[in-house]
Amino acid sequence: MTDKWLDFVVDCRRGIKHDYDIVEGPMADDTIWNYVDDFARDNISRSAFWELS
Repeated sequence: MTDKWLDFVVDCRRGIKHDYDIVEGPMADDTIWNYVDDFARDNISRSAFWELS
């Protein structure tokens, strides 16, 4: 997982379209998804996300 990955996941969850036909990479399990959701809602900082994940 990278900052680019995190930004992409958050953008997808917000409904922002992308031009990719296929996306490969880590999947966010339930625990990671909770942290992604907290980050997307500005409940935690980017650095806090990386410390938790």
